[in-house]
Amino acid sequence: MQRFLFVLSLVYLFYSANAQDTTSILYAKDSSSIIKLHNDLKIVYVFSDSEPYIVPKQLSVQLSFEETSITILTTTTQTTNHGRTVTLGEFPTKLLDTKLRGHIVFGKMLLNALDSIDSDSTIMIQTKALLNNRTITGPLYLDFKGSPGIYETYWQEIEYLLLLEKQSILEDSILKLTADKQRAKALMDASNKYVVATTAQIESNQKELDKKYSQFNSTIESLKKINRRMDESFEKAKLGQPLTEEETKLIAYLTTDGSKIKKELKQKPNGSEALIVFEKMSKATSLNNTARKQYDDANKILQTRIQHLKGFNLKAKKVEQRLAVLKTALNF
Repeated sequence: MQRFLFVLSLVYLFYSANAQDTTSILYAKDSSSIIKLHNDLKIVYVFSDSEPYIVPKQLSVQLSFEETSITILTTTTQTTNHGRTVTLGEFPTKLLDTKLRGHIVFGKMLLNALDSIDSDSTIMIQTKALLNNRTITGPLYLDFKGSPGIYETYWQEIEYLLLLEKQSILEDSILKLTADKQRAKALMDASNKYVVATTAQIESNQKELDKKYSQFNSTIESLKKINRRMDESFEKAKLGQPLTEEETKLIAYLTTDGSKIKKELKQKPNGSEALIVFEKMSKATSLNNTARKQYDDANKILQTRIQHLKGFNLKAKKVEQRLAVLKTALNF
């Protein structure tokens, strides 16, 4: 009790030295305004106003952090000093309890924040004393450094619940990645079959050209070159990249040149038959290129999903191991 009165006196002296017309709450614990949460000393507070007011012996103080809040029922004493009404109060020894309304969500918010602030373990909590005719506000600075102390079980329960949520998210992610991996593998298999089939057709057409129409080898090579250059330009357009004026002109030139060569080929003996075989080979080549690109794209997705799955499976294993430790500690 003497220690409590000593702390209250320090708080009041500090308040008296700093208070102007603005009414706000000041907090202290063990003579410090940075509240070390984990020991069993009570948090005390003071607020004052030049206007008289009545505060109940048990006052509700709302603690808010991010999107959540909890309400603490505190005990108070009230005095009048130098024309000001002064209220001194104290929180219960144990501030956080998972059995109380809102404390689980509040704890989750705090623990998530602590995970993101690295070595800085002081968190500011906004507070409001809920009076009948006014609201008194002020920041509460909670220091989480050191061992969990009297809150060991509380933080274990909060961590356990957070890990259950994380485990569920990881499992959903693993299921999605596994499905994506399987789809990519199926697309690779289908694309590979098409690559093999079209490659065989290309080779068959080329053998026929070499065997029956070797006199047109130079002309066929010219047509192949034109097709390759046109495919490169069209590939750029497929990727959504705008063609330059020079590229557009080149496509027009290649189209005209190709049509001219084909027309001349048709006019030669056996030229029409050779052109038919070439066109079959050109179509197979185009399909082959598309299938190879699909294969490569699917393979990139597959390898990415494999790497992501490794990471998620490792995280899931660590979560499972930690949950097992917490289950034992909490006797679940």
